[in-house]
Amino acid sequence: MQIIPHDPGPEAVRDPVFVICNGRSGSTLLRFILDAHPELACPPETNLAALCAHLATVWSLIEGAPLSAERGDEPPEIPETSVAGIRHMMDLMVGSYLRRRGKQRYCDKSLATARYVSLLLRVYPQARFLCLYRHPMDVVASGIEACPWGLAGFGFDPCGSAIAPLGRLALRNAATCSRCAASSSLAVTASCSSGDTPTAPTESHLKWTVDKAST
Repeated sequence: MQIIPHDPGPEAVRDPVFVICNGRSGSTLLRFILDAHPELACPPETNLAALCAHLATVWSLIEGAPLSAERGDEPPEIPETSVAGIRHMMDLMVGSYLRRRGKQRYCDKSLATARYVSLLLRVYPQARFLCLYRHPMDVVASGIEACPWGLAGFGFDPCGSAIAPLGRLALRNAATCSRCAASSSLAVTASCSSGDTPTAPTESHLKWTVDKAST
């Protein structure tokens, strides 16, 4: 039986835009705004970054590279063949989605993205990061309001029922945003008052996100 390779399309898939955010920070509203742009396709949460990390683990295992001591973490050494393979698989999937939507650039909004930024930069060297900030105490207050019987969902599951880990999670994501290269990241700040509607990105934010798509 002959296996015919899937045609990825006439154009290479551009490096995507990744939204780095916490749960309860206005990220869903931001996703709807980004997806409304004629050039951006931003679907509901796909956990694409976590998928890349899982593929990196499996591929590294097959290649004989060392694995992480902690289950779920990306391997300490990821061979270039693995990175190229992950990129190819992602392009097949994302390219098909973009053509179906009639859009030019993929945008991913998933709550766990901050954990995998270093791997994403290897898979997508020209990726852009849109960092959504909300004060950690407002994230905590909104999380308690949404989950009065224990923190669950919204990316809060690793925190259990404790409040302190939730605050630390918000701070870690903010620190990840600050480490992203200045040329590849842009900040959008949500309202600092718990319960308020987050500030929408301006036209300049959207222009920055889709501008110079070939870079």
